[in-house]
Amino acid sequence: MGQEILEANNENYQEYVRILGYIVRENFGRTSLRTQQYGQSLFTNDDIQEMRNCSYLQVWKGFFQSFRPTMQGLALNVDVSNCCFTKERPVLDYLSEKLKWGWKGWRNIPPEFSFYDSERDMVLNSVRNLTIFIKHSTSVERRKMKVMGLSEENTENISFNLANTKVMKTMVAYYRETYNYAIRLKKLPCLLIKSKVKQYIPMELCFIQAGEKMPGKLTSLEMEGLVLLTRDKPSNRRLAIEEMMRKQHGPYDPTNLSTTNVYTHAYTLAFNQKMTEVVGRTLKRPSIKCLQDNLIEPLADGTWVWGQNRALEPGYIKYWGLLDFSGGAVNTDECKDFGHSIYTRAKNMGLQLTQDYVLRQLPPETSITAAFTSITSELMAKSQGIRPQLLVVVLENKRSPRYKDIKHYGDTNGFTTQVVTSETVKNGHKNITMTNLLLKVNVKCGGRNFKVLPHPSTFVCNKRCIFFGADVTHPDAGDADSPSLAAVVASNDWPDTGRFLALQSEQGHRVEILQNLQSLAEELMRKWSERNNFTAPDNIIFFRDGVGENQFKQVLREEVDALRKAAHSVFKPKRPKITFAVVQKRHHTRMFLNQRPTPPPPPPQAQQQKQQGQGGRGYNRPPPPGTSTNVPSGVVVDTVITHPREFDFYLYSHGGNLGTSRPSHYHLLWDENNFSIDDFEALTLNLCYGYARCPKAVSMVAPAYYAHLVATRARNLYLAERNMRREQMNRGAAKQPIKLPEIHSDIKAKMYWC
Repeated sequence: MGQEILEANNENYQEYVRILGYIVRENFGRTSLRTQQYGQSLFTNDDIQEMRNCSYLQVWKGFFQSFRPTMQGLALNVDVSNCCFTKERPVLDYLSEKLKWGWKGWRNIPPEFSFYDSERDMVLNSVRNLTIFIKHSTSVERRKMKVMGLSEENTENISFNLANTKVMKTMVAYYRETYNYAIRLKKLPCLLIKSKVKQYIPMELCFIQAGEKMPGKLTSLEMEGLVLLTRDKPSNRRLAIEEMMRKQHGPYDPTNLSTTNVYTHAYTLAFNQKMTEVVGRTLKRPSIKCLQDNLIEPLADGTWVWGQNRALEPGYIKYWGLLDFSGGAVNTDECKDFGHSIYTRAKNMGLQLTQDYVLRQLPPETSITAAFTSITSELMAKSQGIRPQLLVVVLENKRSPRYKDIKHYGDTNGFTTQVVTSETVKNGHKNITMTNLLLKVNVKCGGRNFKVLPHPSTFVCNKRCIFFGADVTHPDAGDADSPSLAAVVASNDWPDTGRFLALQSEQGHRVEILQNLQSLAEELMRKWSERNNFTAPDNIIFFRDGVGENQFKQVLREEVDALRKAAHSVFKPKRPKITFAVVQKRHHTRMFLNQRPTPPPPPPQAQQQKQQGQGGRGYNRPPPPGTSTNVPSGVVVDTVITHPREFDFYLYSHGGNLGTSRPSHYHLLWDENNFSIDDFEALTLNLCYGYARCPKAVSMVAPAYYAHLVATRARNLYLAERNMRREQMNRGAAKQPIKLPEIHSDIKAKMYWC
């Protein structure tokens, strides 16, 4: 049956595969006490874990099941899945904990409390699509309702017509007269409930419904709590998957009738209970070159020790400032110590950063414009009109609503900004903390940290090449007005391929296909040509992030054509050859080592370099024993579990010391350069080591990773612009359309997004 579905002339095989997935998952919901399905994952409340750092959430365990076409035929992809579900508690208690308002119970919130306009988007994202109920009166039916948004006005200013009458009532008067309830928090907005007509409910009356999937994206704190509970070792994850196959609600096992799935049995579907065995090849990891003559050899987990190495090309930072916006989370002495640590570590890393800087500590209610004007005016007075090269801003935590506004001001006014948290300031004495911070700072200020050897040119026969990365970010669920934002980056130097330029663009709401790719690519190609003696590249290699397999044909048809037209417009009559690949991270394919071979002892020379924080040339050092049982960096799998007709492979470019590593899945959709599979895999691994922000290989190629960063930055700028427009309207200004702001020319030519 599987082979018939996968026949080359069967254009609808994906529909058949999807239907088979429904059949397999059906039994799960019929046999478990309580089951919820989201996408291809099913969750049950049989196994619940409490999240310690987020008391409003709990983690349900479940399983992912789907069919995939592979070289061995139709295969069942099974994996552990975890999801955050809500607990019953007042909405205001939930917001107070999530947004760090600090109130222990909503009844302790003072009546005059209101949040800043800059916090509105954070509140909106926190409540949108929540399932709630109200229970302020026993006469009110307890029914579940979905939150769609917030009222524009505060509770005390909301009035409405009573049903079937023309009598106007204020929200406060209505609840006092109808339910004998006095609303305390009148300066907060109401929740907008999904209904045929606008229906508002005061926040203090609303409770979160238990057992519902947490909507939207998880915050960094929520994700941290989820990871702490679910980062199973590879061996534990493997046992959990094998146990799932043996459970009653698992797939059909013809050797054990007591666990028969009646639905798969009805369709005569049977499965091998053992995991598929695959053989992976270990690619040679590249070397890292800093300013010194010696090469650094990465470890088996893809990391390397920076140690006393010096940056390949230091950025110029003569005038810089430190702005404390933490609201007292750090004191003056801690700020001064942090500034000194920045200078000391920068000197050791070879960066051109002066010891003299300006420190400003301002209350958090100070406007961003006033704060930046204060510190930049003093810096420019010292420099006789030269703009500062760097502004380091301290915030209280990662969830600060000021982050978007700071990036908006810096990017639109031409100031390079580096935001750190109060925790980072307190850990400034740690060498690794300052190293990672300054690697980002150096790149933002026009420097270059290292290069990867061999050069990418080695894998394209030393021909001139431009590398692209692209990604699209979409608005949050429930946001029906905001556009999707596209980001495209391209390398600007050859043959090093270490400097990238970025462009961003608005496009249709939730449109994944790049609508302005031709114009964006043309500008980036012209910049490449100008920097490389007005020559034309021989090859264009494009990595696309965020595309599902059901969109491959459309992407191939529209985006490759846009690239071809852009190249013809800029480089005619020369026609560069195009290679177009898609990288996927959101999948459930996991691999486990059958055994971990004992590595050979390192040669004496490599052992000596290890003690000095260096690697021996040509020698890949094994990780310390017992640190990880994950698949090491550089392992590629391109047989058995890959597509039977398409060019795809799984690559473990990064290592993992915690949890179970997930490989990136690459699909080569279009290739005019006739890459051999070995060359393209080696090139891909090489690009994963070129990520400038940290001394390690990352999980996908640097161009695609950079595009993701730029798209995220564009979303932050758009949201900050929307906040500014809202504040202007509150002051009586006319309503204006919200546009993605332009990046200032002083930083546009740098990697400001790093």
